[in-house]
Amino acid sequence: MQTNTIKQPKNQDPFLQRAIEYWLDSVNELTYQPLFCEWLTTLGHVLKYSIKNTNFELGKDVVSVDQNKIPHAYQLKGGNINLKRWRNEVKPEIEVLIDCPIQHPDINKDSNHVSYLVTNGEIDDSVRVEIVALNEKKWKDNPLRVWTRSDLLNGFQSMAEGILPQNAEAYKRLIDLIFANGFSLPDMEKVNSFLCEILKISNDNLPKEQRKRDIAAGVLYATMVVGPYRKSENHTSVVHVLVLLLSLIFYLVDKYNLEDKYWLNSYEIVWNDILNTAKLLEMEIDTVGFDSSFTSPLDKDLMPLRKHSAIAVIYPLKLSQFIIGNDEYKTILAPGIVEKYKNAYAIWGGEASLLPFIMLSLISKNLHQESATINILETAILQILEFNGRKSKHQYGLMPPYYDIDFVVKLNYKMLEETFEDNYKFSSHLLKPYIEMMTRLKQRDFIAENWKEISFMHFEEFVPDDSVDYYLWRIKKGENLSIEPKQEKSWNELVTEANNFDGKTLPPTIKRFPEYLPFFLSIFPFRVNSEALGFLDKICIK
Repeated sequence: MQTNTIKQPKNQDPFLQRAIEYWLDSVNELTYQPLFCEWLTTLGHVLKYSIKNTNFELGKDVVSVDQNKIPHAYQLKGGNINLKRWRNEVKPEIEVLIDCPIQHPDINKDSNHVSYLVTNGEIDDSVRVEIVALNEKKWKDNPLRVWTRSDLLNGFQSMAEGILPQNAEAYKRLIDLIFANGFSLPDMEKVNSFLCEILKISNDNLPKEQRKRDIAAGVLYATMVVGPYRKSENHTSVVHVLVLLLSLIFYLVDKYNLEDKYWLNSYEIVWNDILNTAKLLEMEIDTVGFDSSFTSPLDKDLMPLRKHSAIAVIYPLKLSQFIIGNDEYKTILAPGIVEKYKNAYAIWGGEASLLPFIMLSLISKNLHQESATINILETAILQILEFNGRKSKHQYGLMPPYYDIDFVVKLNYKMLEETFEDNYKFSSHLLKPYIEMMTRLKQRDFIAENWKEISFMHFEEFVPDDSVDYYLWRIKKGENLSIEPKQEKSWNELVTEANNFDGKTLPPTIKRFPEYLPFFLSIFPFRVNSEALGFLDKICIK
């Protein structure tokens, strides 16, 4: 049996080794696969595809090409492999892995590939003996390499070499994150603080090769952070963390002008993980329904909020599928699906609760369901006027989008530690871009009918001093704008303003990958503005 030489970390950090060890022992192959792909890129491989549990894998979960243009194919497994499991489950797949050529347009079918069995467990001695015998005879021309738990542990630790948490407080944050309640939503403030430290986003003096290593480490730590959520099949929380990670990677790319070779492979790995995780959530809901998709023992009153968290992932998935030309986006408006999702909406007290309406309106618009699009946008605008308008009877009004569900739930159940006396009536962060979308749909009568109420509102927006800060969870420098609309405004003025917003001020990388923008806005609802929705609206015209 042959193995590849695995780079040993220069400085064995006992805490980090134990943390990675704990995580690696608690996950299956689906969970460690993205990190495995990232590790291959740090070894100088170009990832060709990463696939799991389909009829098309031909024994190959991951395929890469090394620096010498030699293709490598990997079959990933989770846990220990004894002789019974080897013969009944694993060996048949290895036969296909070795015998069938790689199916990829960039790889010559006639070229030999290197074959690997990878597991985060161990292999029994009886299995090792059989593999050695097969390598000496039947598989002599393409012997099987085997990587087990110790190989993965060394490889993953090497990714974090030189970028370990630097103090006891950072270690504590990592422990808190990887032992989090897997059924809850992640504490995004803590995740953001930790990942910012790992990625060194405030250090302006690092060479680009170090940035590449930092990004690889960011993928490693983020994969560890989502471990408890993956284990609990809490797909929503996994997406939250991964979207945050990509936003920080984009920040580094645009702030420090990183060429693709320093980060693009990492982006593709994380992005595919976001898509695959969102699809798992969609599949779960379509199969067993909303109520069954949540296993946390939540109070009945909180279930609508959990449903809302789910559609805040599903609708961005559908919009992203549309942007990349995947017709699967159409399924969200199939009659049976519409019926299943119709009770999933919850106006839970924050303006962010209305964002899924906008995602759905863009999808229906591109299916030429204009009446549905208009009804969705009308509903969102009227909800804002009801909660925050001059006739509102609500205590606080709809809160700005930087207040999340957790905060609003604690407020409503009087669980906040301090007294909350803010009032957000007569203001809105989302009303202006929503009105502009209706204007682009030529809904003059609706806007005229409601303009008197609209004119009593203040349009709120935060504008960062540096456009690249748009990616950040918290921005230190910027200006809070509060715009009072005219009591009387001509239709021509509205049309001119509505068509003037097309993303000109958005940072470049998010415009290069517009399919990421729906997820970004869903997880960062406080970044929704006229530029972002205007850009989405225009690229969705096909």
